[in-house]
Amino acid sequence: MNQNPNPYEATNYGSNQPGGSNPNNPYEQYEPTQRAESYQQPPYGQPPSGPGSGSYPPPQYPPQQPGAGANPYPYPNTPSAPGYNQPGTYTPTPPPPTAPRRSSTGRILIIALVILVVLAGIGAAIYIPVHTTQVANTNATATAQTNGTVTARNATATAQAQATATAQSIATATAVATTYPFSANVVLNDPLTSNSHGYQWKTDSNCSFTGGAYHAVESTNNTYYTCPALKTNFSNFTYQVTMQVNKGDIAGITFRGDEANSKNYSFIISSKDGSYVLFLYSGPTNPKTLQSGTAAQFNTGLGQSNTIGVVAQSSTIDLYVNKQKVASASDSTFSSGQIGTIVYNTGDAADVSYTNAMVWGL
Repeated sequence: MNQNPNPYEATNYGSNQPGGSNPNNPYEQYEPTQRAESYQQPPYGQPPSGPGSGSYPPPQYPPQQPGAGANPYPYPNTPSAPGYNQPGTYTPTPPPPTAPRRSSTGRILIIALVILVVLAGIGAAIYIPVHTTQVANTNATATAQTNGTVTARNATATAQAQATATAQSIATATAVATTYPFSANVVLNDPLTSNSHGYQWKTDSNCSFTGGAYHAVESTNNTYYTCPALKTNFSNFTYQVTMQVNKGDIAGITFRGDEANSKNYSFIISSKDGSYVLFLYSGPTNPKTLQSGTAAQFNTGLGQSNTIGVVAQSSTIDLYVNKQKVASASDSTFSSGQIGTIVYNTGDAADVSYTNAMVWGL
């Protein structure tokens, strides 16, 4: 038969084929373009009742046959029959969820990222020790180079300083050896303000420390008086002292002396005209003249300060006035002895003051 085996296949709309003559469609009387009246499905197996019920034959509902064929005339756009569970009802079965499809591109990116992270970790593990070693080597090299440079510079600076010091020492020694007082070795430095430096300058009525200076006086006519430093004894030396004639005329210095036996060399000079004499006293009287002359460098007159000096080297004796050489003599009678001062009264009482005695060893 060509009857639709599915009683639920019916639709509320008419056929889409105008003038169709489907014998299985009892609702063929509706125009295709008109909406059919709502049809209530009668209970299963019972024909509709009530007025007008005889206007169409009751439908026949054969029992369901398993495996029956589908309607050979399905309506277009008709939904498929739902699953059948119980007579007169059905429960739609939802389609199984579709598993999300993973993107192969995303998976490749994740794998590539993991590989990059692993490679970066391996690179860092290799680079950091190598870089640290390189930095350490670089620092060690720089430190060594710096230390070497500093050491070399220090050595150079030290060598230059030593060379400079040596050159200066040689220049100084040369200058000292050729310039008065011909030595840098000061062995006596006494301002002569008091007798407190241990040289034991002679003190009595003619020799005394007065007014910040060592004074030698003589009031007896035609006599001289010596005032030595009794605790001194020099052989080769430069000896100088500043002298100022306050009264009288002639005064000077003594060296290589022996006060107890009235022996010495005396370098005396006149305050009136700067004339000088170098005497050798072998006793208290009758000195021997070794040299004489006039020193133009001497500041004549009372109250004038002059520096009197002598350089005694073996038998050579050089005389200096105000640090300028005025004469030279040679004598080997005395080779060492005391230093001191001397004053003469040639008719006028003498008073001479001395300050700043110095001796350089040669």
